[in-house]
Amino acid sequence: MAFTVVMGFSKNGTSFRPIPFFNPLPKNPFFDNNKTMTSFKWLFLFTAILCFASACFSGPVVVPENATTAEITQMGQIAMDKDRDNQAIQYFEVIRERFPENQEAVCGADYQIAFIHYKQKKYSIAKEEFNALLAQYNKPEGRALPQKYRILSTIVLKKIAEKQKILAEE
Repeated sequence: MAFTVVMGFSKNGTSFRPIPFFNPLPKNPFFDNNKTMTSFKWLFLFTAILCFASACFSGPVVVPENATTAEITQMGQIAMDKDRDNQAIQYFEVIRERFPENQEAVCGADYQIAFIHYKQKKYSIAKEEFNALLAQYNKPEGRALPQKYRILSTIVLKKIAEKQKILAEE
């Protein structure tokens, strides 16, 4: 049984002074020596790093075979919201592979992948991908594609040009 001294007000509440406090918890023999505590800290640190690494570097994503383009797009957007960009790219690539005939879904997936690269500051890759997406609009079947991705791609390409100009001046 141990006593701990804490600072607090006296019973009449007029002065702030040390007050003995009975600690009902017995000493834990696991933490009695410094070596054991240090080992525990390293074990905790290793576990935390392992958890972080597994969240960041997870393997391939699993997408149910019967998932629709909307469901896969939502999975990709959730991954993006959680800053799991590599997972998000995998989801959008699944759309490209499973639904190549759905031009609208593929166009959206292409835009999202390019935007992830832009967000990752991989400007040259993003620029190539946005330009490839815009080239799709110049084809005869490009009229059927959603115009929002053309507009957004043009805006992001302007931002990339500005950022590359700033980086070149530095």
